[in-house]
Amino acid sequence: MRSTRYRTRRGLWCIASTLVFIAIGLVVRFSIKGENQPLMRLMAEDVRLLLSGREEVSEVPVLLSWWGTWAAVAILVGWLIQSLMVIIFHRSQK
Repeated sequence: MRSTRYRTRRGLWCIASTLVFIAIGLVVRFSIKGENQPLMRLMAEDVRLLLSGREEVSEVPVLLSWWGTWAAVAILVGWLIQSLMVIIFHRSQK
């Protein structure tokens, strides 16, 4: 019989991933013209320039790869956090 003690909690995973996504956007900084700017602000600025027509459409794959990498890291770290929380919670129940 298969053990189902440590089951993924989708709601907890979603919350953890969302918080990690926001944290990455606020914490990771890049030096642009001598100023440190958070990733979230840089990405929002690129999207705004693209929508206003001041950025070339050829930049879309670059933006999508950045967003995809950012989201993938947040999802993986969020899963790790929720897994650790489930294990710790389960062990404290014993």
